[in-house]
Amino acid sequence: MSMIDDLKGLKELLDCGALTQEEFDAEKKKILSAPQQAPQPAQEAIAPPPPPVAEAVPPAEEPASQPEDQPEMPPDGIVCPKCGSDNVTVSVNTYVKSKRRSFLWNLFMIVVTAGFWLLWMLIRRRKEKVVTQKTAVCGNCAYSWKPKRGTPAQRRKRLIIAGAVVAGLFVLGTIVSIFDRDKPGAEPPTQPAVAITDAQETQPAEDETTESPAIETTTETQTQTTTTKPTTTDGRERVTNMRYTITLSDGDTRSGAYTGYTLNGKPEDSNGRFEQDNGSVYVGAWKNGKRDGQGTLNSYTGDKYVGAFKNNDYHGQGTYTYSTGEKYVGDFKDGQMDGQGTYTLADGRKYVGAIQNGRKNGYGTLYDARGNILEQGRYRNDFFIG
Repeated sequence: MSMIDDLKGLKELLDCGALTQEEFDAEKKKILSAPQQAPQPAQEAIAPPPPPVAEAVPPAEEPASQPEDQPEMPPDGIVCPKCGSDNVTVSVNTYVKSKRRSFLWNLFMIVVTAGFWLLWMLIRRRKEKVVTQKTAVCGNCAYSWKPKRGTPAQRRKRLIIAGAVVAGLFVLGTIVSIFDRDKPGAEPPTQPAVAITDAQETQPAEDETTESPAIETTTETQTQTTTTKPTTTDGRERVTNMRYTITLSDGDTRSGAYTGYTLNGKPEDSNGRFEQDNGSVYVGAWKNGKRDGQGTLNSYTGDKYVGAFKNNDYHGQGTYTYSTGEKYVGDFKDGQMDGQGTYTLADGRKYVGAIQNGRKNGYGTLYDARGNILEQGRYRNDFFIG
């Protein structure tokens, strides 16, 4: 075997994972540093004993022939500059590269636009407009003035009608507020809209009648029998802005205010709301005090995740939309993209295939914005290896 065949064999072992990169480099150095012997023609192995020295034909005078194990150069003459292999795949990638304008360029364009607008305002022709104006002149003293619209009696009538309409609206609003305040089962006006919706969806019919938190506290002080939180038949209690802390799979914690139902002091709800101190908001399912089930997380960075949760992390099918315009739809595991999915870049390019630990690992296909295939094959840590 020649040096090139040895290098090809090492390359195949590296691609299939039988060798690490360090082992590959060590074996490669050994092969390159070993002295190379000139290949002998095949017929010498079965040739008869050499004749006497006087009659021997020097090997240098034999016709030079190219060894059989010498690889032919590819038609385009491209070989690997590192290992000398001719197993080279040439791919042509075409994509649209967007370039953002600098601040000075944008400022220059604003100044130029403003200058053109001012110039147009100065040189444009003024439009002529016909205006009709009513003027009253006294015949005795020649005093002139602009008469008001309508007679004094008509103006007084309009003022009376407007005042009556305003007074009627005020009285109507007062009556409605009184009835709403005295109506049993009315929610306190300061309670969030999400909490009201959640109560209407999950609270049983016989427990729909609730009272204002302030009124409930007073009742408890007097009778010591009424709870300060609405409860359901399964023992869950309704809380608002309860301080709570969750722990992610990597050990990080998130603290914030929880609004929804709890069981034994832990969130237990199908639509609980958790507002973190950093500004992120989660609305979705809770189980045993953890985010578990379908939910939506709006991050303070502008990113958004909609999909399945487990043990407070993204887990299962979901969609993650970045504030930069990029989007991933596919499998998640322990808070990371893991499995099969589709990752769409901001410039329109799209990767469809295997993803592991948040990176392209395995077989996949890269498309351009028009749907043409740019790369198709195996990836390792976001790098295309063929």
